[in-house]
Amino acid sequence: MTFLESWGKEVVALLVPVVTWILNVGIKSKAKLLWAKPHSFTFLIAEPQIVDGQKVADLQNVYTASYRLVNTGREAATNVQVVFNWKPRYVNVWPIRKYEESVDPDGRCTFTFSSFAPKEEGGFEVMSINAALPEIVSVRSDQCVAQVVGMRWTRWVPQWRITFVQFLCFLGLATLVYGFIVLVQLLVLRTVPI
Repeated sequence: MTFLESWGKEVVALLVPVVTWILNVGIKSKAKLLWAKPHSFTFLIAEPQIVDGQKVADLQNVYTASYRLVNTGREAATNVQVVFNWKPRYVNVWPIRKYEESVDPDGRCTFTFSSFAPKEEGGFEVMSINAALPEIVSVRSDQCVAQVVGMRWTRWVPQWRITFVQFLCFLGLATLVYGFIVLVQLLVLRTVPI
């Protein structure tokens, strides 16, 4: 008599709660914030810089940068804070939404949003004239700390193709689970389901 023949039911009885726990932890809905800096640019403007009536420079620099923030999770992220190194001179938040702005004693500037719904995106466009732009120091919420990700252009794919690929993935996963159940039944009971 082999080990699986004599202890097969007990092994399966132990595996079922372990697999269930792993699936519950992996599938549990949670907020997941990601942020990226997809674009920045420096414009060289051919206009003289004049300070107190005196010409300081023949050219001026205009610095711009874009920041994207998205909640890719399945739960809302609350109390989302975006902290800049210092207060940006010009800021545009898009899409337009309510936020609170505060400056710490050390000069750090924090933009606080009440929440980001699942799959919701937001963006910051910052600009400065003849001065460096502040960088984002951190992005966090009550549920998580945001991860910095690289961002690049991708080709647009129609929704029906995405749905078809999702269906094929689900079909493959269902086949894998069924095959695992058949394998366990074959090893434990020495029978094959019809």
